[in-house]
Amino acid sequence: MKSRSTPFAVIPLALAFALLGAGHSDAQPASQAESVSQMITVEDSFIFEGGTPRQFLSALEKHHNNDLKTNWLAMLSQAAELSPAVAEFVKREKEEVRQFKVDWLSIADIPDEMDMVRLPRLRVAGERGVIEIADGQIQRDVSYSQHVLNGLGSWMQLYNDIGQEKPEIGKLFVEVSQGLPDVLNPAVVMLIPDKASAPEIKVKAFAIKGIPEADWKKLDEDISRGMQHAMHYAVEASISHSRAITGNVRIHRETGLLVATGSESFTQMTESIVEAHSNNQGFLPRTLPTQDGE
Repeated sequence: MKSRSTPFAVIPLALAFALLGAGHSDAQPASQAESVSQMITVEDSFIFEGGTPRQFLSALEKHHNNDLKTNWLAMLSQAAELSPAVAEFVKREKEEVRQFKVDWLSIADIPDEMDMVRLPRLRVAGERGVIEIADGQIQRDVSYSQHVLNGLGSWMQLYNDIGQEKPEIGKLFVEVSQGLPDVLNPAVVMLIPDKASAPEIKVKAFAIKGIPEADWKKLDEDISRGMQHAMHYAVEASISHSRAITGNVRIHRETGLLVATGSESFTQMTESIVEAHSNNQGFLPRTLPTQDGE
């Protein structure tokens, strides 16, 4: 059977000691020297290429539900090949691993502005999974459930540690009350924005009666499209959401006013788009006094 490249290793622990003792008069009998303890390990390396908090949670789920799970099952299969006596143990462990599923994203409460912040690229090597076999029996193992429990706690702590230096990513909060089941499928997952880095709200109104009413829908679409382009750029350029272009517009048909509410950058962008539409009609728009939001 051809061997496959896998991210785990089989380490003979007692073999080196047996060889060292071979040249001494008090060496152990051959039958005892042949008793070898073997340790199988699986690496838990997680790489996040950078992105939004939502993308971070998605990558974390994929790592535990796919990548790490596949490698862990391979480690268990290797244990069964080394010692058929542990087959029943391996069968139970495999069933437990297959049933595991981390589900944070489906319940996560992520404010819209959090989709415009970016986490840096992360590469972290977690604790190794370990199975030790001696004399055909399991001597030591770390269960997948405990490994995942430790790993998720570490990643949550890492996210919040980064948030101390990069406050715009907010704080990751997970409500856990019943141990492991709640960690995998918690009742609450929240990304809490940092109030100090939240954008200041501006309100600006524009008189648009000079623009044909038939073109108002196109004006609204151009503003929405401009905001989407700005949001994507902000994420790619790692711009803090306090400077991102966020907001919305409302058109009041009875008065011919367009009211923009959002960050200062958003109201400035809206003004430029309204002006461009007005120039196409041959007149300059009139901007009403600006009001800062509370």
